[in-house]
Amino acid sequence: MSKVYLRQININKNFVSINLNENVKKHILQLSPNEAKLSYNAWMLLKEVLKNEFDINMDKLHIAYNNYGKPYFLDCNIKFNLSHDEDIVGVFIANNDVGIDILKIKPIKNLKTMIKKLNLNANATEEEALVTFSKLEAHYKKIGTGIYASYLSSAITIPLVQKIVINNQTYIISLDFDNQIDNIEFIKWY
Repeated sequence: MSKVYLRQININKNFVSINLNENVKKHILQLSPNEAKLSYNAWMLLKEVLKNEFDINMDKLHIAYNNYGKPYFLDCNIKFNLSHDEDIVGVFIANNDVGIDILKIKPIKNLKTMIKKLNLNANATEEEALVTFSKLEAHYKKIGTGIYASYLSSAITIPLVQKIVINNQTYIISLDFDNQIDNIEFIKWY
């Protein structure tokens, strides 16, 4: 069981953080308004997937966060990771620790600064910088520290980096997982 669920969203649509675990609500309310909307949509996607695909009521699960803010279930063996960017949210579900990052391909405002922070060749392209950042984000999310813990190495190897197109928008999806995962299914969820 290893699946990635993706949903495009309308970020301009208002939301109310109801129907979510109290720990999740507290976490969402600490975020900026746009981040809160994206996070809420990612959590709602996870909730719908658990209900419809696994017959699990997320409201009955206990959710905790590690010291770096990585959420996990205390009373369920399902491992998950959430990601979002601008108009898309994603959930990676598996039996082992996983990390996912989704980035919409777009111009980078401070490309030279990003290239330097990522220890890339000075001539690196925007796409190379985005892919490297996404790989790092997925890796650090899998191990539970988040990318902000360190930009230690741009040479991290992760199992899967893929470009996908949904409704004429191109995204980079990076997945980090243990070798025990053989097959990953991508599902657009509406």
